[in-house]
Amino acid sequence: MVLNHLNGLKGMVAAAEGVSLMVIGNANNINLSASSFEKIIANDYLYVDKSKFIEHFLAKRSDVEIVARQRRIGKSLNLDMLNCFLTDKEDNRHLFEDLYIRTSPVWSYVNSSPVFLFDFKELNAILYKKEIWDKINRFMCHYLIGDDIDPEALNIYDSWKASSYDPKTGNRMYEDTTGFQALTEMVYKITGKRSYILIDEYDNPMNHASSLELYNEMRSYFTELFSKGFKGNKYLEKGFLTGVLRISHEDLLSGLNNPETFDVFADRAYGSDYGLSEEEATELCSIAGLDLDLIRKWYNGVRIGGYDIYNTFSVMSAVASRSISCFWGQSGTLDRIKSIISPEQKAKLIMGLGNGASFASSINSRINLRMLKLDCDDSTLYSLLVQSGYLRLESWDSKNDAGIVSIPNEELETVWRKFIFGDSLNNGNLNSFLRDLSDLENLSNNIVRFLVPLFDALSVHDLPEGEYKYKNGKTYRKIPEIYYHQILLTAFYAIKSDLGYRLLLSNRESGDGRYDILLDMGELVIIFELKSGRKSDRAETLAKNAIEQVKNKRYGADLGKPVIAVGCGFSQKRVMVKCTRTDLV
Repeated sequence: MVLNHLNGLKGMVAAAEGVSLMVIGNANNINLSASSFEKIIANDYLYVDKSKFIEHFLAKRSDVEIVARQRRIGKSLNLDMLNCFLTDKEDNRHLFEDLYIRTSPVWSYVNSSPVFLFDFKELNAILYKKEIWDKINRFMCHYLIGDDIDPEALNIYDSWKASSYDPKTGNRMYEDTTGFQALTEMVYKITGKRSYILIDEYDNPMNHASSLELYNEMRSYFTELFSKGFKGNKYLEKGFLTGVLRISHEDLLSGLNNPETFDVFADRAYGSDYGLSEEEATELCSIAGLDLDLIRKWYNGVRIGGYDIYNTFSVMSAVASRSISCFWGQSGTLDRIKSIISPEQKAKLIMGLGNGASFASSINSRINLRMLKLDCDDSTLYSLLVQSGYLRLESWDSKNDAGIVSIPNEELETVWRKFIFGDSLNNGNLNSFLRDLSDLENLSNNIVRFLVPLFDALSVHDLPEGEYKYKNGKTYRKIPEIYYHQILLTAFYAIKSDLGYRLLLSNRESGDGRYDILLDMGELVIIFELKSGRKSDRAETLAKNAIEQVKNKRYGADLGKPVIAVGCGFSQKRVMVKCTRTDLV
């Protein structure tokens, strides 16, 4: 049977949408690294049933689709599940017995089609052409079994192999880009069925090669491979590509006729198929005895198709360990972001930390990989951060390529703190300046030595100035105090273990006013009061004024503990710190 587009399937799918999803498997048997669907089911690993994805996939009429999502959110596992369901080379029906898809209107299509899954995650930057050729060759050989093989199919195979040889030298070459087209045509001659081609991490090779000399060669190869394999291929039922980034057509997909893309900017089909829904997270928390509110605070917040999803890897890690930690941040690196972000862009991100702030930015929905370089523009950087899951897209204006972004949850705040301050806060001895609080003059000097390189690294002198008025109506300009406040507050978060405090508070009422930052050290508290001034102001005077404010406002008088007041004066990049004991208990 030839599988054409499934007429009428959308209505059947809609009728079945009310069926609830479920979690299966052993809650004490969790494999966090497996992307093999068969392995997970066969070993009774804990699994969140995502088989409705198959239904959504088959209901869509697009010839080529691209799903772009952050890493570790279920892309590879879903593709492998789809491969197990569709392939006509094996009988995998037993794998789906306990899943939603078993009662779905699309169940009749199980194990009925030629399907070819390509994993681009591990392609070698030098040998990628040979690796793809070898994979296509193996797929072809799977169908060239038996004595009664269609002569046209054999001819297609022989012609394709012959094209891989240099006629002058007789050596095998791997420049041919007709592999997908030849594979699907040959299999059609044998089976009478159109094929599905699935590609996992389609953007990975180009992303890693964007800074290398072979980029143009690689781009040309993949553009031709996709164009010849997907565009107008009458032997292809559907092409489906997954990755992290939505790459611009100029970079890779110029040969395709507007493939339908489902990403953080727009997803009308697969929003619930990647990541965990509120209902799924609730069931997992119930199974593991975890606090749903805490899980939501830490791992929810990436927005797809207008609603929030939970990070699959983080929640499953929390279930496995029965604890809360920065799991997703530990599973990868931010090396690419580190290589392109500017100090000004770092400073802007700091303002979104710790207080749930959001900010507007130009964001291009498609990434030109060649623009991912040092000091790239905001539209490219924030597009990368949104698509890769490090920022949440609150809203999106597609006409103007503008959006509102924020840091989605506690886990990502932890990731950003460590990332932003990783280079600046790497001196363990200096970062423990609060260990000895007996010598206040030495404490003042140590805090200055802590702050100066921190502000140098973040280019505080490039922060935007605000306009203020004197009592007589004249205006002056200075860097707003909030910038210094947020940088210092976030730095304290980032090195909590070094500083040894028990509690960190900001902008709380105390005495006769509101202090800036408080560190509860156990037996005493340290209150930081910050003052920023004009270029002409002396940082020392600002620090003294800060100390006087702590005394006059009686900050800490209601806490029942001795108080060390730290006055910090900032005049552009100039820093001065004064310390004294107020002991208003």
